[in-house]
Amino acid sequence: MAHGDHQDDDDDFMEPPPQNRGDEKKKCVRKRASQERLTILTQGFTDDHKAAAGEMGMQALMMVRCTNLVNHVCNWLGEIYEPASREFVILGRGRLPLNEESMFCTLGVPCGEIKVPYEVNNKIEEALFARLFPGMASMPNTTVLATSLEEMTTHGEVFEMKLLMYLISAVFAPTTYLRPSNKCFPILVNALSLFFYIQYFCF
Repeated sequence: MAHGDHQDDDDDFMEPPPQNRGDEKKKCVRKRASQERLTILTQGFTDDHKAAAGEMGMQALMMVRCTNLVNHVCNWLGEIYEPASREFVILGRGRLPLNEESMFCTLGVPCGEIKVPYEVNNKIEEALFARLFPGMASMPNTTVLATSLEEMTTHGEVFEMKLLMYLISAVFAPTTYLRPSNKCFPILVNALSLFFYIQYFCF
């Protein structure tokens, strides 16, 4: 189990510290919450690793090749978004809903009515930590997690749980913290049970 490394994630989705005006003018892309880290990681995946990701329902994410988010595009999307209706309103073009169905169609990731338990659970963390990070006493940073994924020669349960943790940390719920959140552990258990059901009962 990771000791002394619990995170309350109060900074979830916080913007990075403001830069001075000169830096803002020079900065034209955003790496935060972008696809960059995942795109670089998947370039080194074997066909077996990509197939395992596909079985998890993450094939579309493995195929994305963009890296950074362009500031003026992000700003434009923010300006046309209507929170009340959860839609992007493009004048003269129509409306694009932002919901589970549209995210599924765009990213291909699994969706449904099952609650996602993104929360701290010390018992689950203690049970899984040694299996995912043998020999470590605390949660490794996200870069170390990516390196361990690249170096894995197998593509079973441990690979799938590590990949899901990385996806949560780099894409689905990125924070300003440099390490994966310990809130990921309950999701890994639930997802593993769901993957087992899909593979053995639905095919």
